[in-house]
Amino acid sequence: MKQILTFLTLGILLFSCSRDEEEIDKYQNNAYLVSKMSRGFRPGDPTELYTYFEYDNSKRLVKKTGEFMPLTYSGPLRFFSENYTSLLYDNNRVTVESFSSTNLFVVPYNSIYFTLNNSMQIEKKEIPAITNNHFSKTLLYNYSNNKLVQIKTTLPDMAYGATGPNEYLSYIENFYYNSNGNLTRTEYFRQEYGINKGEKIVRIFENYDNSINPWKRLYLSDEYFYRSISKNNYRKHTEMYYDNDMLMSTNDISWIFLYDSNGDILVN
Repeated sequence: MKQILTFLTLGILLFSCSRDEEEIDKYQNNAYLVSKMSRGFRPGDPTELYTYFEYDNSKRLVKKTGEFMPLTYSGPLRFFSENYTSLLYDNNRVTVESFSSTNLFVVPYNSIYFTLNNSMQIEKKEIPAITNNHFSKTLLYNYSNNKLVQIKTTLPDMAYGATGPNEYLSYIENFYYNSNGNLTRTEYFRQEYGINKGEKIVRIFENYDNSINPWKRLYLSDEYFYRSISKNNYRKHTEMYYDNDMLMSTNDISWIFLYDSNGDILVN
């Protein structure tokens, strides 16, 4: 009986390893270097619009073209723009620059700088302020068991009249996962002198499929960052905004994906 259990256990382990290797092969295959992605996943978004992606010989994202932009800073209305973003790699440093390619709207030139660790994960993200360096941001990424567990955002204190480097105002976001390695929840807090105070945002990710994640290589794009973290793909996202622990608003978004005969998601 013990021998039978041993063989069964070994068989399960071999099947699991084989499946993991198969998923890695699929991910590394050029078919999972997504060349274009339909914008029609979310209800109400037109299916004939696409975002296009380009990669270098190391299969790193180097250009993204096409995105929805807000008509105003505070309103829900959006328009689809042919704006593009380029990514330039220099060892473990990545410069991400956004450009406007339309004559109808003026989009400010913007640069963001990433520092990657030896596992090609984000270690630091620097966001310079366009008009006032006092409002520049630095994001520090912390990992445990190869999973992102926290992002801390710091700002220069002189912007708020406080003394001491980066002590007054900061933000932290904590990340939580299920046993399948999928992101289930994040909690984002505003902090004063390291104490949670005021703004809080809770993000819930659920209704995951069993498909390989085609967004894995797009982790340097803010639009796809949360999707890139997980093993599979969430189909519902809820965001709850609190002010001093009082719930102010809730926003739910659901997606309907199509899958091929192998159960893998179709994004083109």
